[in-house]
Amino acid sequence: MFFKKKIFLQILVIFFFANISFAQQDKMNELLDRLEKIQKDIQTLEKAVYSKNPTLSSDNVIVNEALTRQLTKISELEKQIQEMTSKFEENNYKIQQLSDRLNRVSNDNQIRLQQLENNKVVSDKVNPSKEVTIEKKTPPIKKNETNILNSEEVIVEEEISSDKEKINQEKIVESENIKLKEKVNKPKTKVLPKVSISEQYKYAMNIMKSGDFEKAEIAFKEFVDTHSKHELAGSAQFWYAETFYIRQLYDDAAVAFLEGYQKYPNSPKAPENLLKLGVTLAELGEIDQGCKMIMNLKKAYPKTDASILQKSSYEKKRFNCS
Repeated sequence: MFFKKKIFLQILVIFFFANISFAQQDKMNELLDRLEKIQKDIQTLEKAVYSKNPTLSSDNVIVNEALTRQLTKISELEKQIQEMTSKFEENNYKIQQLSDRLNRVSNDNQIRLQQLENNKVVSDKVNPSKEVTIEKKTPPIKKNETNILNSEEVIVEEEISSDKEKINQEKIVESENIKLKEKVNKPKTKVLPKVSISEQYKYAMNIMKSGDFEKAEIAFKEFVDTHSKHELAGSAQFWYAETFYIRQLYDDAAVAFLEGYQKYPNSPKAPENLLKLGVTLAELGEIDQGCKMIMNLKKAYPKTDASILQKSSYEKKRFNCS
Protein backbone atom coordinates (compact mmCIF):
# COMPACT_ATOMS: atom_id res chain seq x y z
CA MET A 1 0.00 0.00 0.00
CA PHE A 2 2.86 2.39 0.83
CA PHE A 3 4.52 1.84 -2.56
CA LYS A 4 1.23 2.48 -4.37
CA LYS A 5 0.78 5.81 -2.53
CA LYS A 6 4.35 6.79 -3.24
CA ILE A 7 4.03 6.02 -6.97
CA PHE A 8 0.69 7.88 -7.13
CA LEU A 9 2.23 11.00 -5.55
CA GLN A 10 5.17 10.90 -7.94
CA ILE A 11 2.82 10.66 -10.92
CA LEU A 12 0.89 13.72 -9.63
CA VAL A 13 4.14 15.67 -9.34
CA ILE A 14 5.12 14.75 -12.90
CA PHE A 15 1.72 15.88 -14.20
CA PHE A 16 2.08 19.12 -12.21
CA PHE A 17 5.42 19.94 -13.80
CA ALA A 18 4.15 18.88 -17.19
CA ASN A 19 1.26 21.36 -16.89
CA ILE A 20 3.69 24.10 -15.89
CA SER A 21 5.82 23.30 -18.93
CA PHE A 22 2.80 23.49 -21.24
CA ALA A 23 1.75 26.84 -19.74
CA GLN A 24 5.27 28.18 -20.20
CA GLN A 25 5.27 26.92 -23.79
CA ASP A 26 2.02 28.82 -24.51
CA LYS A 27 3.42 31.97 -22.96
CA MET A 28 6.58 31.62 -25.01
CA ASN A 29 4.54 31.25 -28.20
CA GLU A 30 2.62 34.39 -27.29
CA LEU A 31 5.89 36.30 -26.80
CA LEU A 32 7.18 35.08 -30.15
CA ASP A 33 4.00 36.32 -31.85
CA ARG A 34 4.43 39.71 -30.24
CA LEU A 35 8.06 39.81 -31.31
CA GLU A 36 7.11 38.99 -34.90
CA LYS A 37 4.54 41.83 -34.98
CA ILE A 38 7.10 44.30 -33.63
CA GLN A 39 9.62 43.23 -36.24
CA LYS A 40 7.04 43.90 -38.96
CA ASP A 41 6.41 47.37 -37.50
CA ILE A 42 10.14 48.06 -37.54
CA GLN A 43 10.41 47.04 -41.15
CA THR A 44 7.63 49.48 -41.98
CA LEU A 45 9.38 52.23 -40.01
CA GLU A 46 12.67 51.53 -41.74
CA LYS A 47 10.99 51.86 -45.12
CA ALA A 48 9.56 55.20 -44.01
CA VAL A 49 12.93 56.46 -42.75
CA TYR A 50 14.83 55.59 -45.92
CA SER A 51 12.03 56.46 -48.30
CA LYS A 52 12.57 59.28 -50.76
CA ASN A 53 9.12 60.69 -49.98
CA PRO A 54 9.74 64.24 -48.68
CA THR A 55 6.66 64.20 -46.46
CA LEU A 56 8.04 61.25 -44.54
CA SER A 57 11.62 62.51 -44.40
CA SER A 58 10.44 65.59 -42.51
CA ASP A 59 9.24 63.37 -39.70
CA ASN A 60 12.53 61.45 -39.32
CA VAL A 61 12.98 62.49 -35.69
CA ILE A 62 9.59 61.13 -34.68
CA VAL A 63 10.16 57.95 -36.65
CA ASN A 64 13.61 57.41 -35.05
CA GLU A 65 12.11 57.76 -31.59
CA ALA A 66 9.42 55.24 -32.45
CA LEU A 67 12.05 52.92 -33.88
CA THR A 68 14.11 53.19 -30.67
CA ARG A 69 11.05 52.31 -28.58
CA GLN A 70 10.36 49.27 -30.73
CA LEU A 71 13.96 48.10 -30.44
CA THR A 72 13.75 48.47 -26.66
CA LYS A 73 10.61 46.33 -26.62
CA ILE A 74 12.35 43.71 -28.75
CA SER A 75 15.25 43.59 -26.31
CA GLU A 76 12.88 43.12 -23.39
CA LEU A 77 10.96 40.41 -25.22
CA GLU A 78 14.16 38.57 -26.09
CA LYS A 79 15.17 38.65 -22.44
CA GLN A 80 11.78 37.26 -21.42
CA ILE A 81 12.04 34.53 -24.04
CA GLN A 82 15.49 33.53 -22.73
CA GLU A 83 14.14 33.33 -19.18
CA MET A 84 11.15 31.29 -20.32
CA THR A 85 13.40 28.96 -22.28
CA SER A 86 15.63 28.46 -19.26
CA LYS A 87 12.66 27.70 -17.00
CA PHE A 88 11.18 25.42 -19.63
CA GLU A 89 14.40 23.39 -19.89
CA GLU A 90 14.74 23.29 -16.11
CA ASN A 91 11.20 21.92 -15.71
CA ASN A 92 11.82 19.36 -18.44
CA TYR A 93 14.92 18.20 -16.58
CA LYS A 94 12.97 17.97 -13.30
CA ILE A 95 10.29 15.91 -15.04
CA GLN A 96 12.99 13.60 -16.41
CA GLN A 97 14.45 13.17 -12.92
CA LEU A 98 11.03 12.39 -11.44
CA SER A 99 10.39 9.94 -14.24
CA ASP A 100 13.72 8.23 -13.50
CA ARG A 101 12.83 7.98 -9.82
CA LEU A 102 9.42 6.57 -10.67
CA ASN A 103 11.04 3.95 -12.91
CA ARG A 104 13.47 3.08 -10.12
CA VAL A 105 10.66 2.62 -7.58
CA SER A 106 8.68 0.55 -10.08
CA ASN A 107 11.69 -1.65 -10.83
CA ASP A 108 12.42 -2.01 -7.13
CA ASN A 109 8.84 -3.13 -6.46
CA GLN A 110 9.05 -5.61 -9.33
CA ILE A 111 12.28 -7.04 -7.92
CA ARG A 112 10.81 -7.33 -4.42
CA LEU A 113 7.70 -9.07 -5.72
CA GLN A 114 9.88 -11.46 -7.68
CA GLN A 115 11.94 -12.16 -4.55
CA LEU A 116 8.75 -12.86 -2.58
CA GLU A 117 7.60 -15.27 -5.29
CA ASN A 118 10.99 -17.01 -5.26
CA ASN A 119 10.88 -17.29 -1.46
CA LYS A 120 7.40 -18.77 -1.72
CA VAL A 121 8.60 -21.34 -4.24
CA VAL A 122 11.53 -22.24 -1.99
CA SER A 123 9.22 -22.50 1.01
CA ASP A 124 6.79 -24.75 -0.89
CA LYS A 125 9.65 -27.03 -1.89
CA VAL A 126 11.15 -27.15 1.60
CA ASN A 127 8.00 -27.62 3.66
CA PRO A 128 7.19 -31.14 2.33
CA SER A 129 10.51 -32.36 3.70
CA LYS A 130 9.30 -31.48 7.18
CA GLU A 131 6.70 -34.24 6.95
CA VAL A 132 9.07 -36.91 8.13
CA THR A 133 7.51 -40.19 9.09
CA ILE A 134 7.78 -40.75 12.79
CA GLU A 135 7.64 -44.13 14.37
CA LYS A 136 4.51 -44.79 16.29
CA LYS A 137 4.95 -44.18 19.92
CA THR A 138 4.11 -46.91 22.30
CA PRO A 139 0.72 -46.42 23.87
CA PRO A 140 0.87 -44.75 27.25
CA ILE A 141 1.12 -47.19 30.12
CA LYS A 142 -1.62 -47.02 32.63
CA LYS A 143 -0.33 -45.49 35.79
CA ASN A 144 -1.02 -47.19 38.99
CA GLU A 145 0.67 -47.59 42.28
CA THR A 146 2.76 -50.55 41.16
CA ASN A 147 4.24 -49.20 37.88
CA ILE A 148 4.87 -45.44 38.55
CA LEU A 149 8.64 -45.79 38.14
CA ASN A 150 8.27 -47.73 34.87
CA SER A 151 5.91 -45.11 33.39
CA GLU A 152 8.31 -42.28 34.27
CA GLU A 153 11.13 -44.10 32.49
CA VAL A 154 8.94 -44.55 29.38
CA ILE A 155 8.07 -40.79 29.33
CA VAL A 156 11.77 -39.83 29.57
CA GLU A 157 12.62 -42.20 26.72
CA GLU A 158 9.81 -40.74 24.59
CA GLU A 159 11.04 -37.16 25.20
CA ILE A 160 14.60 -38.11 24.23
CA SER A 161 13.32 -39.84 21.08
CA SER A 162 11.20 -36.77 20.21
CA ASP A 163 14.20 -34.43 20.64
CA LYS A 164 16.30 -36.62 18.35
CA GLU A 165 13.57 -36.58 15.71
CA LYS A 166 13.32 -32.76 15.87
CA ILE A 167 17.08 -32.44 15.42
CA ASN A 168 16.97 -34.78 12.42
CA GLN A 169 14.09 -32.79 10.93
CA GLU A 170 15.99 -29.48 11.32
CA LYS A 171 19.05 -31.00 9.67
CA ILE A 172 16.96 -32.27 6.75
CA VAL A 173 15.28 -28.86 6.30
CA GLU A 174 18.61 -27.04 6.49
CA SER A 175 20.13 -29.42 3.96
CA GLU A 176 17.19 -28.95 1.58
CA ASN A 177 17.41 -25.16 1.96
CA ILE A 178 21.08 -25.18 1.01
CA LYS A 179 20.42 -27.36 -2.03
CA LEU A 180 17.53 -25.19 -3.20
CA LYS A 181 19.47 -21.97 -2.71
CA GLU A 182 22.37 -23.35 -4.69
CA LYS A 183 19.94 -24.37 -7.42
CA VAL A 184 18.16 -20.98 -7.51
CA ASN A 185 21.31 -18.85 -7.26
CA LYS A 186 23.39 -20.92 -9.62
CA PRO A 187 24.85 -18.32 -12.03
CA LYS A 188 24.39 -18.64 -15.76
CA THR A 189 27.74 -18.19 -17.43
CA LYS A 190 26.71 -17.62 -21.04
CA VAL A 191 23.68 -15.85 -22.43
CA LEU A 192 25.07 -14.03 -25.48
CA PRO A 193 24.38 -15.61 -28.88
CA LYS A 194 27.18 -16.56 -31.26
CA VAL A 195 26.98 -13.48 -33.49
CA SER A 196 29.22 -10.48 -34.20
CA ILE A 197 30.52 -8.38 -31.30
CA SER A 198 28.31 -5.42 -32.14
CA GLU A 199 25.27 -7.70 -32.36
CA GLN A 200 26.12 -9.19 -28.97
CA TYR A 201 26.23 -5.68 -27.49
CA LYS A 202 22.82 -4.87 -29.04
CA TYR A 203 21.46 -8.14 -27.64
CA ALA A 204 22.60 -7.20 -24.12
CA MET A 205 21.12 -3.69 -24.52
CA ASN A 206 17.78 -5.17 -25.56
CA ILE A 207 17.74 -7.27 -22.39
CA MET A 208 18.47 -4.10 -20.39
CA LYS A 209 15.62 -2.23 -22.08
CA SER A 210 13.22 -5.10 -21.39
CA GLY A 211 13.73 -4.62 -17.64
CA ASP A 212 15.34 -7.99 -16.94
CA PHE A 213 18.26 -6.45 -15.06
CA GLU A 214 19.56 -9.72 -13.58
CA LYS A 215 19.94 -11.24 -17.02
CA ALA A 216 21.36 -7.95 -18.35
CA GLU A 217 23.97 -8.06 -15.58
CA ILE A 218 25.07 -11.52 -16.75
CA ALA A 219 25.07 -10.47 -20.42
CA PHE A 220 27.17 -7.33 -19.96
CA LYS A 221 29.58 -9.13 -17.63
CA GLU A 222 30.05 -11.85 -20.23
CA PHE A 223 30.62 -9.19 -22.93
CA VAL A 224 33.26 -7.34 -20.88
CA ASP A 225 35.07 -10.55 -19.92
CA THR A 226 35.06 -11.79 -23.51
CA HIS A 227 35.80 -8.50 -25.33
CA SER A 228 37.68 -6.45 -22.74
CA LYS A 229 39.81 -4.72 -25.42
CA HIS A 230 36.95 -3.86 -27.77
CA GLU A 231 35.82 -0.24 -28.23
CA LEU A 232 32.39 -1.13 -26.80
CA ALA A 233 33.83 -2.67 -23.61
CA GLY A 234 33.77 0.64 -21.71
CA SER A 235 30.10 1.19 -22.53
CA ALA A 236 29.28 -2.41 -21.60
CA GLN A 237 31.07 -1.93 -18.26
CA PHE A 238 28.95 1.18 -17.59
CA TRP A 239 25.69 -0.66 -18.27
CA TYR A 240 26.90 -3.60 -16.19
CA ALA A 241 27.29 -1.21 -13.23
CA GLU A 242 23.95 0.40 -14.06
CA THR A 243 22.15 -2.94 -13.60
CA PHE A 244 23.20 -2.83 -9.92
CA TYR A 245 22.40 0.87 -9.49
CA ILE A 246 18.85 0.46 -10.82
CA ARG A 247 18.24 -2.35 -8.32
CA GLN A 248 19.71 -0.12 -5.56
CA LEU A 249 22.57 -2.56 -4.99
CA TYR A 250 24.87 0.39 -4.38
CA ASP A 251 27.85 -1.58 -3.04
CA ASP A 252 28.11 -3.67 -6.21
CA ALA A 253 27.36 -0.63 -8.36
CA ALA A 254 30.18 1.39 -6.78
CA VAL A 255 32.69 -1.41 -7.40
CA ALA A 256 31.57 -1.76 -11.04
CA PHE A 257 31.60 2.00 -11.73
CA LEU A 258 35.05 2.30 -10.13
CA GLU A 259 36.34 -0.54 -12.32
CA GLY A 260 34.94 1.23 -15.39
CA TYR A 261 36.57 4.52 -14.35
CA GLN A 262 39.96 2.84 -13.91
CA LYS A 263 39.93 0.52 -16.95
CA TYR A 264 38.11 2.67 -19.53
CA PRO A 265 38.90 6.37 -18.86
CA ASN A 266 38.53 7.26 -22.56
CA SER A 267 35.27 5.44 -23.21
CA PRO A 268 32.30 7.42 -24.61
CA LYS A 269 30.54 6.56 -21.34
CA ALA A 270 33.50 7.61 -19.16
CA PRO A 271 32.07 11.04 -18.11
CA GLU A 272 28.72 9.54 -17.15
CA ASN A 273 30.52 6.64 -15.45
CA LEU A 274 32.46 9.12 -13.27
CA LEU A 275 29.26 11.00 -12.42
CA LYS A 276 27.44 7.80 -11.46
CA LEU A 277 30.42 6.69 -9.36
CA GLY A 278 30.14 9.91 -7.36
CA VAL A 279 26.36 9.58 -7.00
CA THR A 280 26.64 5.95 -5.87
CA LEU A 281 29.24 6.83 -3.23
CA ALA A 282 26.97 9.60 -1.98
CA GLU A 283 24.04 7.14 -1.83
CA LEU A 284 26.23 4.89 0.33
CA GLY A 285 26.82 7.77 2.77
CA GLU A 286 30.27 8.76 1.46
CA ILE A 287 29.06 12.30 0.71
CA ASP A 288 32.49 13.96 0.67
CA GLN A 289 34.04 11.42 -1.68
CA GLY A 290 30.96 11.37 -3.88
CA CYS A 291 30.87 15.17 -4.16
CA LYS A 292 34.55 15.24 -5.12
CA MET A 293 33.83 12.87 -8.00
CA ILE A 294 30.80 14.87 -9.13
CA MET A 295 32.57 18.25 -8.92
CA ASN A 296 35.66 16.90 -10.70
CA LEU A 297 33.59 15.85 -13.74
CA LYS A 298 34.00 19.08 -15.75
CA LYS A 299 37.72 19.26 -15.01
CA ALA A 300 38.34 15.61 -15.93
CA TYR A 301 36.18 15.77 -19.07
CA PRO A 302 35.93 19.41 -20.24
CA LYS A 303 34.31 18.43 -23.55
CA THR A 304 31.53 16.35 -22.03
CA ASP A 305 27.93 16.79 -23.21
CA ALA A 306 25.83 19.61 -21.78
CA SER A 307 23.16 17.13 -20.65
CA ILE A 308 25.66 15.30 -18.42
CA LEU A 309 26.90 18.60 -16.98
CA GLN A 310 23.29 19.53 -16.26
CA LYS A 311 22.81 16.22 -14.45
CA SER A 312 25.95 16.86 -12.41
CA SER A 313 24.58 20.29 -11.40
CA TYR A 314 21.39 18.62 -10.23
CA GLU A 315 23.32 15.99 -8.22
CA LYS A 316 25.45 18.75 -6.60
CA LYS A 317 22.29 20.42 -5.33
CA ARG A 318 20.77 17.10 -4.25
CA PHE A 319 23.75 16.20 -2.06
CA ASN A 320 24.58 19.81 -1.06
CA CYS A 321 28.05 19.61 -2.60
CA SER A 322 30.16 22.75 -2.16
